Amino acid sequence: METKYCPTCEVYKDISEFYKDSYRTDGFCRICKECNKKAHKKYREENPEKEKLRSKKYYDTNWDGRAEYRDEHRDIINERMRQYREDNKELVVAQKRKNYRKHKEARNKASAEYYQKNKEDINRRRKILRDLKKGSNGS
Repeated sequence: METKYCPTCEVYKDISEFYKDSYRTDGFCRICKECNKKAHKKYREENPEKEKLRSKKYYDTNWDGRAEYRDEHRDIINERMRQYREDNKELVVAQKRKNYRKHKEARNKASAEYYQKNKEDINRRRKILRDLKKGSNGS
């Protein structure tokens, strides 16, 4: 078992705990995977604008490939999503509730606007339904 020293956490760790780096003489990164993740997370938190630009650039550059992949593998993706929802029912329900509460105001506003624009049509349909109920109750 080969080990390497991580100067960040000051511990000797197994070589499998380090990312590969072909530019280094030993072929592995200077710091361990755990410290590397922490450093990257800290950087992203301290530089949100740079991270947003990097993310946008990547998205713009790679969008076509993702769209093609999604189109070619639609069945596989749908099956994976179905399986995830089945395996994580409680989590999915909790997320749906959270989103429902988060967007409640916007949904209510959209509903009110729709009602105002389509008031006559809505009232006409309601009258038809009332008449149908009266007709079926009276029979």
